Amino acid sequence: MNWSGGYMIYVGIALAKKKFDYCIIDSELSVIKRGILINNNNGFSEFLRIIKKYKNIKIGIESTGIYHVNLYTYLINNNCNIILLNPMETKLLKSSRIRKNKTDKIDAEAIAKYIIIRKNNIITMEKNTENTYTNLKE
Repeated sequence: MNWSGGYMIYVGIALAKKKFDYCIIDSELSVIKRGILINNNNGFSEFLRIIKKYKNIKIGIESTGIYHVNLYTYLINNNCNIILLNPMETKLLKSSRIRKNKTDKIDAEAIAKYIIIRKNNIITMEKNTENTYTNLKE
């Protein structure tokens, strides 16, 4: 079932070395779906299959050293609307929570909620001619 209707759907992704947590929410901050997938091509294709069920999607992913690069590149190559978040932004977001629990499940939901209220100061990676993403710019 496509829950998006006339609403925007927001997806937050919290990455780790071997896995990533995702959380899909709607414009009213209701959690639609969440899960954990392996941080490899099989996990990426499963994630793409999951999000293709929805329309009007915006995805937020934290820039995490090298861990985000493969998933970010995969999603860009599959024409996903993705925002690469500065880790300083998300650190402030996480530290502002009343409960100081730190889990990737909580972080993924917080990132999804954050991209709803975030200003448009987006960091992007430019695609060069060799189909890699190397140049960061603001």
